[in-house]
Amino acid sequence: MATQVALSSAEEGRKMELQLAENVLGVFAFEGERVVAFRIFGSPSEAAERISILRRGEPTPEHLQLVEELVGKGYREFVVEEEELARRLGSRFPGILFRAEFPGKGGEELRRRGGEIASICGIPLSERVREVSLELARKEVGEKMAERDRCVIGASKMLEELDRTLNLLVNLLREWYSLHFPELDELVADHEEYVRLLVLLGKREEFTEEKLVGLGLPPERAKKIASSARNSLGAEVGREDLEVMKEGGRKILELLSLRKKLTEYLERKMEEVAPNLKAVVGSLLGARLISLAGGLEKLARMPTSTIQILGAEKALFRALRSKGKPPKHGVLYRFPPLRSAPKKLRGKIARAVAGKVSIAARVDLMGGSYLGDRLSLELERRLSEIRGGKK
Repeated sequence: MATQVALSSAEEGRKMELQLAENVLGVFAFEGERVVAFRIFGSPSEAAERISILRRGEPTPEHLQLVEELVGKGYREFVVEEEELARRLGSRFPGILFRAEFPGKGGEELRRRGGEIASICGIPLSERVREVSLELARKEVGEKMAERDRCVIGASKMLEELDRTLNLLVNLLREWYSLHFPELDELVADHEEYVRLLVLLGKREEFTEEKLVGLGLPPERAKKIASSARNSLGAEVGREDLEVMKEGGRKILELLSLRKKLTEYLERKMEEVAPNLKAVVGSLLGARLISLAGGLEKLARMPTSTIQILGAEKALFRALRSKGKPPKHGVLYRFPPLRSAPKKLRGKIARAVAGKVSIAARVDLMGGSYLGDRLSLELERRLSEIRGGKK
């Protein structure tokens, strides 16, 4: 809480120019070399917040209180060291003159006699400078981290939506093209390969063994697909219909190219933002966890039990309403060892993974050293124990 101490006799009725200056201790009003009045900032964290306000050119609450008091005593002219601060104070106190001058006489006095003035305030200057510097550093690190988090969260959300869109479009295209060449749907499971063959070859008569091998397919697969094309039970398709299908396929290939770029981008960003988390669960799952949590800091502060079911909130609330069994895992199901594990072991594995995710996120948040390999090794050992029947 700000404190105000008057050091001089009242100057009521006088109309003189005062110099305003501020440091980590508070705001001071000088008349010549004499401190007329001041207001100190509260705790170091409050002082750091006030310094941040001043960096934006805005007056602190202590500025407004001090000026209001001095105006009440008859002062009508003030000098500060920042142009923007003078402008904003002028807008808050119409009829009072504020001008900027750097270096100001008040600022020079405050910098020259900082230790002496600090003793008047009862606060050791060097200790306050250190505490406020630490607070400002923490604040800046947090802001920078949040800024980098936003890039990861944005890319992760876009990737999720892109995957949903691609799955929908590819399935619709497969269903449509299957009217002409239904056998291809089973022969080519990979979406990108399926769409690329459709775009490049078009009608099933073009699916010859030579052309398929020329497009990079192994000879045996090429032979099988070519044979299916010759004996296909599909209907004929018009030229216009086929062109629309191929155009749709080209758009899907563009989206697949965008997906690849997003994936590469997240790889780089996760290495920068959360290298330990990336080492434990991979870039895409790590980014998805940060996105669902709302940021790396929130993920690091979550209990392990919450991380375990992150992304399964609907299932959890449904279980609570119906008094059924709660979910054992959320988005962690995408972790390959968990997805491939027997159903009865998934709860234990999810808990083990969530524990390592929590540690990795906390280390990344605090900017600690790289422990990713060690955490991954410990997790693998724990998973081996779970698979071996150890509790």
